[in-house]
Amino acid sequence: MAKLPQTPAPESYTQLKIIGQAWDIVWSPAWLNPGQYAHCDADGQNIVMRAGLRGMQCADSLVHETLHAIESIYGLEMTENQIRLMATGLTQVFLDNPEYFGFLAERFEEELKRNGKNPT
Repeated sequence: MAKLPQTPAPESYTQLKIIGQAWDIVWSPAWLNPGQYAHCDADGQNIVMRAGLRGMQCADSLVHETLHAIESIYGLEMTENQIRLMATGLTQVFLDNPEYFGFLAERFEEELKRNGKNPT
């Protein structure tokens, strides 16, 4: 039986550009607070994630904290429940439509080429 290619551990993902700003993703070996998987530190431009998260728990937490970062940058005043519902909804859309990422990647590549930038 053929072996599937190894995907990098989530902890190897350490930076994210959010609305033109560089944000660090910091992987914490311990719980931030009991039951808290991640935290958005807007002042330090860090998203702190609990190491060891995998699957939907990891994806949903990263989307959730990214939405908090966007909220902070734009000065929005969303409730925690609104952020939670948007993050979970988007994560589910991504899960239910895996071709969505490929479609978006193609559109982004078109845009980069149109603007004379080399897609990487």
